[in-house]
Amino acid sequence: MKYIKALNPDSLKLLKRIYKHSKKSHVRIRAHCILLNVKGYQAKEIAKILEIHISSVYDRLNAWEASGFRSLYNRKGQGAKSKLSKDQKEQVKAMVKESPRSLKTVCAQVFKEWEIPLSKYSIERLIKAFDFSWRRVRKSLRFKREQQPDYKEKLTQLNQLKALNKKGFIDLYYSDESGFSLMPSIPYAWQLKGETIELNTARSKRLNILGFMNTDNDLHSYFFEGNINSEMAVACFDNFSQKITAPTAVVIDNAPIHTSKLFQSQIPRWKEQDLYIFQLPKYSPHLNLIEILWRKMKYEWIDFSAYLSWNNLCREVENVTNQFGKSLSINFA
Repeated sequence: MKYIKALNPDSLKLLKRIYKHSKKSHVRIRAHCILLNVKGYQAKEIAKILEIHISSVYDRLNAWEASGFRSLYNRKGQGAKSKLSKDQKEQVKAMVKESPRSLKTVCAQVFKEWEIPLSKYSIERLIKAFDFSWRRVRKSLRFKREQQPDYKEKLTQLNQLKALNKKGFIDLYYSDESGFSLMPSIPYAWQLKGETIELNTARSKRLNILGFMNTDNDLHSYFFEGNINSEMAVACFDNFSQKITAPTAVVIDNAPIHTSKLFQSQIPRWKEQDLYIFQLPKYSPHLNLIEILWRKMKYEWIDFSAYLSWNNLCREVENVTNQFGKSLSINFA
């Protein structure tokens, strides 16, 4: 077994950095091979660790002795030539867009079009070069909201309110309702392999909140056990109107309690008190920034212990709302 001569500290440091941080897997494997040899591992041991043939180990060591760090990287033009032309690759890209869930379908289509046999793995490597990645598909209301005749006009008006708020002419708040129960929203968490964090879950009453939030992390919240109806919403807006110190616009969605005759009939009265209601277009929850707060609470901030009992849940939700703007905040920049 041949051993590479001891590397100087700088070369060893650089080799370790390449092994840990290179984006190319073949570069990391080659660097690892050299490092293992420097540590005194036998060729058979290195081959077993890296899951490569022993002849490949000797090839890598010989290449290192001949070219040093350059041997870690493929030369331009090295490796098997692509079976597809540049134009065909673009067509494959289009095929994947048409069949984004099944690369086997794309393989079959490629063979049918050009009689070129490609594996699913080959297609996968090709589309990664086009910046495709396998990730969750999102639900969207975009198609419905863009069909709303007032969507663009409302969006322009909202941006004008934001500009007035930024200049200090008005205060701008976002209002919405959300609910919490012992049926937890399932968050992501770091977990050991083979172990799974299990959250207690049970049917329970629902703790509902009606909140007013601005982008300076100022929150006014009102708690209810059970549903929030129009009368409750009007009472909350009446109370909030007593707290404002400047002309204030409140952004709301099209929930039934906001479109009810009772709620709508109060809007002129609130306007006299310098509280202005701005109703978003339908299917536009993303424009109501308080939705970010509810998401943060449910998926990040509420401790797992909240789901052990109803009292725990109420205490934890109240604690989180009290800490918002202090130890807990959202950067809306």
